[in-house]
Amino acid sequence: MGTRIDLWLRRPGSSTLAFLRSQLDARATATTLLPSPQHAVFRSSTSRGDHISGAGDDDDHGPWKRRYYRSEQSEQDPELAKQKRAAAMEAVLRTTLGPDGISVTSGTRPDFKSLRQDSDFSSSTSDLVKRMVDSTMHGTDLKLWTALLQHVNRRDGLPGVIMVWKALRQHAIDLPTFGEEADILWPTFITSGIRKRRVQSGRSRETEDSLFVEVLQYAARLNDRSGTIYAKLYSTAIGTWLHINPFLAPKWHRYLAEHFGDDCIDLKALVNDCTTRAAFKAFKTIYLECGKHNLYDYFIPELLRRIGVEDTLKWHQLFIKNGDAPQPETFAMPLVQQLFDHDKDRSLPMVHRKPINSEDFVVPKDGISIDFPSLTRATMSALVGEVHGIKQREVSDSFAAKLFATRAFPLDMVVSGLGILGIDKLGPLALREMALRAGSATNLTTHLTTVRRLQIAISNSTYCQLLLKLAMDEAHDLYHVLLRSDQHPDAFEDIKTQENLLGFFLEQGDLGSAQVTLAGLSLKGDLTQAKAWNRILQHYISKGEYRLVAQTVEQMQGLDMVLTERTLTFMHRHLLPKRNPGKAPPDAMLEEYLGVPPLQFTTNMYTYTAERGVHVSPRLWIENMKRLGMLQKWDELERLAHWLAVFYQDWKRAVFTNERRAGRKVRANVTLRTIFSPTMREALIVWGFRSAVNRKLLFEREATNGSDCQPWARGLLLLKRLNKHGLHHFGQQTTPELVRRVVKLRMWILFGPGYSTKRINQEAKRHNRLSLAQYIQHANALWDGQLFDFDPKWYEPQNHPILLVALFGPQRRVSQKRGDKADVVAYARAIAGRRPMPASFDRVGYRRRRIWEMSPFCIPA
Repeated sequence: MGTRIDLWLRRPGSSTLAFLRSQLDARATATTLLPSPQHAVFRSSTSRGDHISGAGDDDDHGPWKRRYYRSEQSEQDPELAKQKRAAAMEAVLRTTLGPDGISVTSGTRPDFKSLRQDSDFSSSTSDLVKRMVDSTMHGTDLKLWTALLQHVNRRDGLPGVIMVWKALRQHAIDLPTFGEEADILWPTFITSGIRKRRVQSGRSRETEDSLFVEVLQYAARLNDRSGTIYAKLYSTAIGTWLHINPFLAPKWHRYLAEHFGDDCIDLKALVNDCTTRAAFKAFKTIYLECGKHNLYDYFIPELLRRIGVEDTLKWHQLFIKNGDAPQPETFAMPLVQQLFDHDKDRSLPMVHRKPINSEDFVVPKDGISIDFPSLTRATMSALVGEVHGIKQREVSDSFAAKLFATRAFPLDMVVSGLGILGIDKLGPLALREMALRAGSATNLTTHLTTVRRLQIAISNSTYCQLLLKLAMDEAHDLYHVLLRSDQHPDAFEDIKTQENLLGFFLEQGDLGSAQVTLAGLSLKGDLTQAKAWNRILQHYISKGEYRLVAQTVEQMQGLDMVLTERTLTFMHRHLLPKRNPGKAPPDAMLEEYLGVPPLQFTTNMYTYTAERGVHVSPRLWIENMKRLGMLQKWDELERLAHWLAVFYQDWKRAVFTNERRAGRKVRANVTLRTIFSPTMREALIVWGFRSAVNRKLLFEREATNGSDCQPWARGLLLLKRLNKHGLHHFGQQTTPELVRRVVKLRMWILFGPGYSTKRINQEAKRHNRLSLAQYIQHANALWDGQLFDFDPKWYEPQNHPILLVALFGPQRRVSQKRGDKADVVAYARAIAGRRPMPASFDRVGYRRRRIWEMSPFCIPA
């Protein structure tokens, strides 16, 4: 838990561009045979009529004249020409990588404004890399390559890193295996090559970038050539997988062990990457496979500090079960004793490991065995001098805080005297005063080393954990934000208060306090951390920060966090464009911000959330199905309908109730009944028909994709398939009566004498090239003859009037509101007699109504 926030809280200690400029300035100063800057570089901002100052101006007030600068020896001296080209390349690099006139030494920390200028500079990454490669002075300078990599990684991300990697490989520039440059180059290439898990179209899919494999293959070749390997290769690669996708960590562990040998495996370096449940499962597999021990003393104290006693218990049990017992000094720690208490001493007697430098035990020649006492908790406590039955001395936290706050005593003296005063634990108040006296995170870490040497424990409160975390991570800005906070340390224990404060800080734009609050909530466990991230996501959604919405969702998916119902409601309310009842929504284009259209984005989020056991309101599914149908996105609608029908058949995911139907007691699936209501099933048929109308496909087509279904009948086929897979239980199936009613209404619109007020119905009549008999026969065939039972002779073209009367009856109501009817028999006779029909195609709706009222087939109410 809290793994991703570790990456968020870290800030670069200094500007890489500042270092790059300082290196360029130093080299520029050392170059002696450089032409004058005013002769080598022209100012593009100089316009006609402006005065160009400089040595050699004869007339300060004369008109502007074009000046030509030409070196006298440029054509005769190739060496001088080469130097001038190098100088020009130097000038271009300086212009591209940073503003002129800014010289930052290696010890200077640039301000935030300069960093923003660096990151916003619009120079092309490919052009910058090409200039670095072509530069004779910088082509093999690893310090400058390191600075360039940091720059493009911060500005362009993965594409920029890949570009730098390819440039290094194409020009055979080897990476260093030790030093500061190695600690930047290798981790950047490795972590950039590992992609996070992405969820697309409602299904999770693991993708691996080839950059990661290329880096490992290069490391193997470098090891074969030079016999050297980057010491942190294993911990960087496997640690990143434990953060992003622990499931794949054992696979890459085996890969590294096979290609680099067991010597490269350093499980001790993974302790900071194993704080989540998924990471524990992956590490357990690795631990049992490689058989390395002596890890208890490295892992357990650090895990106790990071995740607490409850979550560390499974680690304790894993190590003890495999003979990885603690050394006496570790065993004597109070928190380790709590582990044995929580385990109810089931881990004892322990399989005690042998000291590393001890000699092998030799059985006496006489065969007499030596009976050693079993190594239990009691004997272990006796060995380390623990005395039972004596209550530890207790000193209040406020008293210790007053000691640190007293300026009369130096801080070093107060820390050294804690043991003399009988203080065995520092609480949040004392630690806060100690941090205020220390001033910086570095000084606090130094004094805490003295505290631990005196065997003085630190309180396990949220405030103490958070302060120690920020100090250890060297998050100096957030460290000072926490110390300046006016909250009482006990307030960090109240989750509800912290969640409300997180929302308040976000509304006020206080990002520093918001990050500190999020870090504190992340220490409370996976559920609390997920709630905090959801609060941030809700803020971005409500403010319309669509890019941040997409980035936050991606981070949450990488950490396998769930979205809350409130977050899904925010997405529905703010991401989807407003839709009036009965009307199609505007197809808003937010794809460039969210990565996909907003309708697909919300559908994917609903699916992702439902698959992780969170309840998704049926009204959200219904609304998205309506939007997909009204926008004629039939393929997406069909996939979603099938997924919903199958997913909510599971009794653990849907809401059920007991009902009596047909004289027997049945369990009714309320969720599916709500989503696939009769109205929704009728709409599926209508949307399929209208999709064919908009694409002008109302004509007979040959079978495609192995299906005999015509485009207008896709809704009929969908309901038929759902009856077999998904909605196949008793009481869930679509009845033939419902389908028959909808088909008759569609046929009345196409072939009846009445009129319609909707434009799409008029378009259907205008573009229709199919007969009534073809519609009836095709629908009946899809539904196995369950819809209509007509005489086959009526399907012949000359019997079209008979089929009309048989389908619609002698009369049919046209308007429910006005109550007028249509005389179907008279209309059929007119068709049979081939009499002229009144024109019903008119763009204006009220004119169509007037034509209908004047029609001989209209029977007024």
